[in-house]
Amino acid sequence: MKIDSKKVDEEITKILKVFLDESTLLQPIGEEENLYHLGLNSMKVISLIVELEVYFSIFFEDNELLFENFCNVQKISTQVKRKLNDINNPEKSYIL
Repeated sequence: MKIDSKKVDEEITKILKVFLDESTLLQPIGEEENLYHLGLNSMKVISLIVELEVYFSIFFEDNELLFENFCNVQKISTQVKRKLNDINNPEKSYIL
């Protein structure tokens, strides 16, 4: 099954907006914009990760739970799409 990249990005943005400061919701979030400057903090990022895992039926390994993997939309999207790709192509998945 092919992953709809645009749909994944849209869903990530919707989920992410729940965890950001209200004042940031009035403008679009740039793909490389630092989410920690928009109100994401260490407690919120844990909740965000859990929400992403539940919504997309994926699981992040402990070694993937790094600050730099969740600091902007582009990096979150890359992580989620990689997980979805691994699920859809188990013969091509590998351990990092």
